[in-house]
Amino acid sequence: MKKLYVYYEEQFEQYRDEKEKQGIKILSVSKISKIQEDTRLLNGEIELDLTTLGMALQNRGDLAFNLETVFDTIPDEVKFIVSDEFKDVIKKAFKFDFSEFVHLYDIKEEQSKKRHKNKKIMICNLDNNRINQLLKQFNNKIYGHIRFKEDFRKRITSYKVLNKLGEQKVLSIFIMGESGTGKTEVANCLYKLLGGKLNLCKISFANYSSKDSLNSLIGSPRGYIGSEDGELVRKIKNTDVGLILIDEFEKADEKVHNFFLELLEKGSFSDSQGNDYNMNGYIIIFTSNMSQDRFKKEVLPELISRFDYICQFSQLRKEDKEAFVKDYIEELIKKYEKTCKKKVNINITGKIKETINIDTCTNIRNLKKDIAYKFIELIENEV
Repeated sequence: MKKLYVYYEEQFEQYRDEKEKQGIKILSVSKISKIQEDTRLLNGEIELDLTTLGMALQNRGDLAFNLETVFDTIPDEVKFIVSDEFKDVIKKAFKFDFSEFVHLYDIKEEQSKKRHKNKKIMICNLDNNRINQLLKQFNNKIYGHIRFKEDFRKRITSYKVLNKLGEQKVLSIFIMGESGTGKTEVANCLYKLLGGKLNLCKISFANYSSKDSLNSLIGSPRGYIGSEDGELVRKIKNTDVGLILIDEFEKADEKVHNFFLELLEKGSFSDSQGNDYNMNGYIIIFTSNMSQDRFKKEVLPELISRFDYICQFSQLRKEDKEAFVKDYIEELIKKYEKTCKKKVNINITGKIKETINIDTCTNIRNLKKDIAYKFIELIENEV
């Protein structure tokens, strides 16, 4: 049985113009003298519009029986369309010939939504002005690490050009350093600045230390119980930005490290089901608490050579921590006032600073918690 595609009359000219650009003509049944012999129908060069047929049937329903014999000669591959005004007439007359009635522009909108859903924001696709603006904001959001930010700018600029030339598919960055120095914040900040609205694709290698952990990453082979998508595949599908954060790199099994060695080399990977995933345009940020000495001793030289940029984060300077405290308090105040519809006492910033000892705090994550707890405590005392 055939499908009948429906259009509204005001959409016809637009649809016809689109088809003409594709080399497809729209004709009524009466315009084709020998339907079964017309090769254009089989080649997809013609779509049959049944609107004039619907007009005729509206006046003479007895024509339907004779016309059914004509329909039997038309191959199923032929596409039929009709104006919405005569859809019900055709449906009634040829209820045994058409299995489904679908609106043309409902299909187009659904396809557009699907394409939009699957399309990811890639830094390589941004124009130079947008990249410069993003990097400027990135510098302001990431505290300290001046050398890294300078190098990061150069790497992004080079990557955009090399990717366009087909010389570099993936930009891989490896950041090592003590906990709380801001390593993962690089990826979190970049995701937000790129306009991410869903979830950052983050994989923690702390969960991949066992011998069969690769199955958890890319799925188990067919026939195994739980052979559904692995975590990497699932999270790539559910993110809207071409960015991956691999955290706690040092804790993964060797097979997982070898998997990423191949991924960085090819710029793509295959899951356990044989599905291919093109990573062209992606940025992958690896983080680790390893020291430089341990990094050189324990990571395969072949894998080290695949990383485009390797750096070490040190503890933040006092002025960087002071800037972080000031900005984070202001951020909390804005969120609180917007969400709770209440004004915050202007003295709260000074009170929080008095209780926070930035000299002894070496972990930004802990510093952030201390500020948040003190903020809530002061707010509750005001209520």
